[in-house]
Amino acid sequence: MYDPDLLRDVDRLHLSTTPTTTPPDPTADDEHVARQLNLEEYTQTGDLITCACCWDDLAWEDMVACRAGHLFCTACLARVVQEAVFGQQAAALVTDGPAADGVACFHSDGCSATFDDASVARAVAAYERDQKRERAAAARTQPPAAAGD
Repeated sequence: MYDPDLLRDVDRLHLSTTPTTTPPDPTADDEHVARQLNLEEYTQTGDLITCACCWDDLAWEDMVACRAGHLFCTACLARVVQEAVFGQQAAALVTDGPAADGVACFHSDGCSATFDDASVARAVAAYERDQKRERAAAARTQPPAAAGD
């Protein structure tokens, strides 16, 4: 029914365009396990901290604060930065005043403080780490393409 040469070519092309997976980084796995253990410990002791944006309860290690002390999770800050850079929320970037070129606090009380560069860098790095982990997990769960389908 199907031409075997065509199927072989399609399989070969599919394999050549499929991204190669890099071996997992053992230190990243250690960090992930440590974060999970910390989250479990914080949960057991009732010491979780609530993000002022998404209202998720997280461990201290997953939080960042604006200069006024409002606490947000690294994922929310990274999404604000991503939207400011690639989307329509350029207002998230402060372009005038003493805190020029910073990321503005997005607390619901209208805070005018910004995030320090180290907090922004940590949030973006955490977001990238989590995205990489999710892509690797998705790649491991995808079944290999069957020949002749």
